Amino acid sequence: MALVHHLLTRKQFLKGSRSHYPLDTARQDLVPFVRAGAPVRLVLTGFPVKHNQNGLKATGPLPDLAELGALVRLREVAQTVGAVHQPGVRITVLTDQHHFRRRPAPLAAAYQAKMGDYLRMVAGTADIELRDVDDVAEEKLGPGLRADRERRIGWYERALHDHFADFDPVEGPAALDERIATTPAGPLADLVAKLPDFFGSLLFSTPLPTPPGVHRLRWARRVFADIRSAGPAAPPVIAAARRRVLRSAWESAVRYVAVLRVDRDLGYDRLYPTRVRLTNVPKPGHCGFSCLGGSGLLPWHGTGAVDTRGHVSADFAVSLQNHSFVPVYSPLLGPGQPWMMVPPTVTRVLSGRAEPVIDGEFLAGIRLRRR
Repeated sequence: MALVHHLLTRKQFLKGSRSHYPLDTARQDLVPFVRAGAPVRLVLTGFPVKHNQNGLKATGPLPDLAELGALVRLREVAQTVGAVHQPGVRITVLTDQHHFRRRPAPLAAAYQAKMGDYLRMVAGTADIELRDVDDVAEEKLGPGLRADRERRIGWYERALHDHFADFDPVEGPAALDERIATTPAGPLADLVAKLPDFFGSLLFSTPLPTPPGVHRLRWARRVFADIRSAGPAAPPVIAAARRRVLRSAWESAVRYVAVLRVDRDLGYDRLYPTRVRLTNVPKPGHCGFSCLGGSGLLPWHGTGAVDTRGHVSADFAVSLQNHSFVPVYSPLLGPGQPWMMVPPTVTRVLSGRAEPVIDGEFLAGIRLRRR
């Protein structure tokens, strides 16, 4: 057990502090599997959809090199632990494409279908599965769960909207802080306290319609450059777009905190009572998991990229473009979306070719970080 714990908390896999997942906690998780001579169950959530709602974070809607790299990392975990625990591991990734935010069904389906393709490419003999978290919940917690869950979410959403009936998120953070400070103790108090963090987090992954004939990224840059400036000082068309974004992000934040409460009420954390909980957000009792080593950004939050040393990472599309990274296309995604972004210094122009090509030696050396 100590050796399995040591491997799970190696630098190439670990995100956050080892103190969040000490050996004593790991022992409680692992003992049932070791005694039964069974594969260790590892469970994590992720891979909802690509965050390309406004073009600032991702260059397209489909999973790219970043997601593929994360699956390769999970295979590495399976192979590493399997080398010391012969029954191996079973890794369940609970996908949450519709769980927290309502998304167009075709968009989510296309993302998950491509993830399935990647999984078949990289998993090999590793036991890795992608399952919708709400499908698993209905299977384990009973039929009719979805309808009950939506009723409960609706109740909390209505309660929060009633509480903030005369609040407009366009008013700014100070107005929100004041409302939170005057919220009386009660069942909504902890939900209200969470709203600012989720509002700020969801703000930059809020959809932004692009006017006809306007370049999408340039438009997004203008709108989000000073997103809270939605008054008369801003051009009217920009101010109107910012107001729409702020109000839409607020609605998303209200739903998000309502979902978190309902998940707790319904026992989503108990879907797999015996398991090692891998988490993208380090916290006590969970084993922090880093999808891409040194890259802190989750694969679906950004665009797959390779740095000058050949390490796979993820970064925001706008940041990569600011650093003059260039797109590389692949048959895996076709011409509609880059497969990855690379530094311009690893490309060169060949005689007789209009488009630059990526250096073959650099391409052959692309790899995941070891730490």
